[in-house]
Amino acid sequence: METKKVILFIVEGITDKTSLGGIIDKLVSSNLVRFYITGGDITSDRFSNSSNAITKVNDHVRVFLTRELGIKKRDIVHIVHLVDMDGAYIESNQIQVDEVEEFAYSESAIIANGVEHVVERNSRKQQVINRLSLCPKISGIPYSMYYFSCNLEHVLHNEINLADELKMEYAERFSDS
Repeated sequence: METKKVILFIVEGITDKTSLGGIIDKLVSSNLVRFYITGGDITSDRFSNSSNAITKVNDHVRVFLTRELGIKKRDIVHIVHLVDMDGAYIESNQIQVDEVEEFAYSESAIIANGVEHVVERNSRKQQVINRLSLCPKISGIPYSMYYFSCNLEHVLHNEINLADELKMEYAERFSDS
């Protein structure tokens, strides 16, 4: 029996998989759809940069293959990387300083404890995204990156700063619709 080919979706979190899994499965039923959850953002990780961005994605593909019994590298026909933009390309004058525990987003600004940390994160994220956007293949497998304007919740629900519990609630509700 011929093995179905796999389209591998690399996503940041479980809510990405919950929201999109069912819909994508239906759209590409001729192939198996598999999600690999990185548990964080490859593009803004403080250890990621333009020099190691491709290696970082490849490392995640390798980990996926060790977890998914029966799937070989040759079975993957495409890697689709879904990325939250998180305001990475905004100008520094669009960063507002306020006492917040973590970055908060609005339609026109990022709110943070200080400007420097946001500028540094955005610079790193831009470099990684720019590098990966020029990469047609990773380890010989076709690779594409797609972007959410701020994050998935912004795209699907017009909500930017949802708490994790609400993210899951919204994801499940969207998946069921």
